Amino acid sequence: MYHLPERTLSETKWQSKGAFRSFKQTRGADLRSISKSTRRNSDFLMKKIAIIGNAGGGKSALARKLSAKLEFPLYEIDQLQWSPGWTRTDLDEVASVHTQWLAEPQWIIDGWGSWEILAQRFEIADTIIMVDMPIAAHYWWALKRQVKASFHLDPHWPPPGCEAFPVTWRLLKLMWHIHKNIRPQLIDWVSKHAASKRVIFLRSFREVQGFLEE
Repeated sequence: MYHLPERTLSETKWQSKGAFRSFKQTRGADLRSISKSTRRNSDFLMKKIAIIGNAGGGKSALARKLSAKLEFPLYEIDQLQWSPGWTRTDLDEVASVHTQWLAEPQWIIDGWGSWEILAQRFEIADTIIMVDMPIAAHYWWALKRQVKASFHLDPHWPPPGCEAFPVTWRLLKLMWHIHKNIRPQLIDWVSKHAASKRVIFLRSFREVQGFLEE
């Protein structure tokens, strides 16, 4: 479950500094070009990896597999920002721990958090991976995960002391909000880093698998 602040991404201070370009300039073929060109560029070394995307896309599974493959520590935002009973962890505590993660020489960070800490993460990361599949795929896999978690069959979800089933409807509504209102701006924000970082968009499970096999 994500904890997104009430304000939208467009209302943050980074927009006023010109951090966002027009979404129309980065859709479709342009985004695919960004993804392919950065993957071929050997100058981009993966040591600090930020993984982002809507629920149900398999980004957490990707993060775990990448962590095992590279032997990098994996940090999960959901495990940090949610306390038992879906109580939100104090934002100052989240920010403090997140800063400690960023100071490590190697890391993989999976998840969202506030826009402020997300901006810090993107600034320091050398690689940004956005899992961005069709919304139907996100919904299908999110629902499958919720069912498994409701029977305590998923060891990775939900966070300790939290129950999956009671927040299912809330999760589905949040996923639609992310898809319709936040995703376009997030794509734009991620894309602006392509000149200086390895930026990868993964739009299918085949692409995820292909990336892991590189």
